[in-house]
Amino acid sequence: MVLVAVPADHQLPERLTVMIRIVGVAIAVAGLLLSAPAAVAQGPSYQGGNCPPGLTCTHWCPGDPAIPGGQVLSWDPNVCHDWYWNSYGIVDVNAGVLYPWR
Repeated sequence: MVLVAVPADHQLPERLTVMIRIVGVAIAVAGLLLSAPAAVAQGPSYQGGNCPPGLTCTHWCPGDPAIPGGQVLSWDPNVCHDWYWNSYGIVDVNAGVLYPWR
C-alpha cells in the first residue's frame, strides 16, 4: 500500500487516488511474483532406486514430452524408461545402454 502525506483539509483528485492504488497493487503483485519459487524441470526426477549413486535420474513414459537431446535415442518408445545424461550421452538405466551424443 502506498501512503501519501496530504494535509487534512485537502483532498487528492480521484484520478490520482486511483493511480496510487493501481501502483500499490502492481508493486504487491510484482513482489509476489518475484518471491515465487522458480519453475522446475519437466519430468519426475529422483535419486536412489535403480538410479546410480550420486546421479539424478528421470522417469519417462510414452505420452510424456520428448526429452532434451532425445534425437540420439533409439529406445523403444512404447515402454517407460529411467534415464540420466552425462558428458558421453543419455543412459537408459534399466537397459544399461548409453546413447552417445555423436
